[in-house]
Amino acid sequence: QMERRAPPPWPLLSAGSRELDPAPPQGFVGRGAELSRLAERWLPRPSDASPAAGAAVAVVQGLAGLGKTALAGEGIHLWHGQFKYVLCFQAKPTPLQVDEFLRQVDFRLTNVSPAYRDRCERNERDRVYLPVGTLPAEQRDGLLVENLIQALRNEAVLLVLDNWETNLEPQPTAEHGYRARDPRWDRLLERLSAELPATRSRLLVTTRHRPAGLADASRVE
Repeated sequence: QMERRAPPPWPLLSAGSRELDPAPPQGFVGRGAELSRLAERWLPRPSDASPAAGAAVAVVQGLAGLGKTALAGEGIHLWHGQFKYVLCFQAKPTPLQVDEFLRQVDFRLTNVSPAYRDRCERNERDRVYLPVGTLPAEQRDGLLVENLIQALRNEAVLLVLDNWETNLEPQPTAEHGYRARDPRWDRLLERLSAELPATRSRLLVTTRHRPAGLADASRVE
């Protein structure tokens, strides 16, 4: 039980950021309804026969300063026990690059997941990240997305993308929201929306603007 007090791997964010750490008990107020709605619509339910109950991707959307990151941080520390690992990323102060995201996922899972290490030792091409030049660009991009989805199928992972508006175009460029600056992000998010409902992994995104790649995701405003 002592080992489950904090979500692995810890710390949640690199470079010393503590923004997704739990707020003091008196420092988080007024978001109980949003958390309850998020839990009902989005969390996998152990009692359900299928992990596909509810949405697998949630978007916490609102203006700057409304507490989106604080809500995500509170959710992490309320619910991390339902997941094997929690992988958190912030798209600030600069956009988060796809390759850097995949490299960090691979690094963190290699450090904490014996199952992921064993799988990659059996076949190096099963890694979530492979160096540029390993394969032609299009083949490499497709393989890495498939490897990420397989890793999220194999173990219950809570994936958090905070401050996602930095990764979006400055103006809405699609009927249902803002396209990503890098089209690979839209394709990746669309695949996660389609594939995660059949898993016990979940994706939580905080953003000022609605990502077009997550047009069908459950939303908390």
